[in-house]
Amino acid sequence: MRDIRVIGTVHGYVEGKELIPMLYRFDPDQVLLEVVHKDFAKNSFDRYPREMIQAYKWSIANRKDVRGFDCEFNIAKKITPMRQEELEERMQEIIDRYGWIELNKKKYDHIFDSMMVYLIDMDRHRLRQKQMLKTIEKVMMKDGKVLIICGIGHLEFFEKHLKDAKFILRD
Repeated sequence: MRDIRVIGTVHGYVEGKELIPMLYRFDPDQVLLEVVHKDFAKNSFDRYPREMIQAYKWSIANRKDVRGFDCEFNIAKKITPMRQEELEERMQEIIDRYGWIELNKKKYDHIFDSMMVYLIDMDRHRLRQKQMLKTIEKVMMKDGKVLIICGIGHLEFFEKHLKDAKFILRD
């Protein structure tokens, strides 16, 4: 029997002191991270948010099967540095107000959806998500406890397509 759990993060805003206890609590057999898998072999993590690096290190230290499911898609829109700064400031205000754990809840999906349209090419984003799902389905263990860690901007998509998964921090 397979038990799939999903945790959403706000990339770069998750502290290890919050995430690591969740990893121990669930104690997965396999951890799937929003990282391009080939970067594990190259030990190339400089472009990834700290929570992905922390989860990877935890997985290795605790002898868990760890795999990446991201793909190399450039989904960013070209926006002015001023607009980028405005959006980052707005994002920071939201994170400061609610925190990344609270932002996992469905009632906040609209906040990120409304900001994403300014930052990313939504058609390429959907293609990326489909490829990520395909990779998850390919590498996921058939039995045991599986934990998927991804950005909260993917939770809605994965909820629709990973029917057996439990979204730990959603309501």
